[in-house]
Amino acid sequence: MSAGESECPRCRLYQGVVALLRAENAGLRDSVLALTRHPTEGAAVLEIVGMHEPQRLALAGPFTDGHDLFYRVSLSHRDQLSARCEIFIADPAVFWQFFRDLAQHKGGWEGEKTVTSLEGQLAITCTYEGKKYRPEISINVSCALGYPSFDPYWTVQLHLDVDPESLEGMAAQARTVFANAVAEPGAAPDRGGG
Repeated sequence: MSAGESECPRCRLYQGVVALLRAENAGLRDSVLALTRHPTEGAAVLEIVGMHEPQRLALAGPFTDGHDLFYRVSLSHRDQLSARCEIFIADPAVFWQFFRDLAQHKGGWEGEKTVTSLEGQLAITCTYEGKKYRPEISINVSCALGYPSFDPYWTVQLHLDVDPESLEGMAAQARTVFANAVAEPGAAPDRGGG
């Protein structure tokens, strides 16, 4: 008999009940997230979902307005808060490199890692919380309706905790979102020709 198995019928019953409750909670969480998901019009999406609460940060794009590239940002907390705004990103490579760097350091880092959009309208700050029983990445997101230098009417802040093992998936999603606007960092630019 292995250490995980139990001969006690009550223990097996309780283990089964716990497994059913976990499955039910997972289904409810997925339902809440589906209710708060915003349409992205077929654009690539970087979606970060908190591991403790049904919270989500989604970056969709790129979209164009003349020569400017912008992304649609959606912040959701359960089904109680949902905010969306459009963010102009002057250099998408900075965001792609940020998520790539997080994945490369999924084992931990000291201090904070931060990326911001044009004039700080969107700011994402990550901290590695490795001293706990289970390591986590704390992500703080701040999103303003207008440029902070113009004293925006509102700013939304969201906190998410994510598993370090999810950073590689985030980086892959970030690549699909930002690769449409910029060549992969370190890659030689495509100069055309034959």
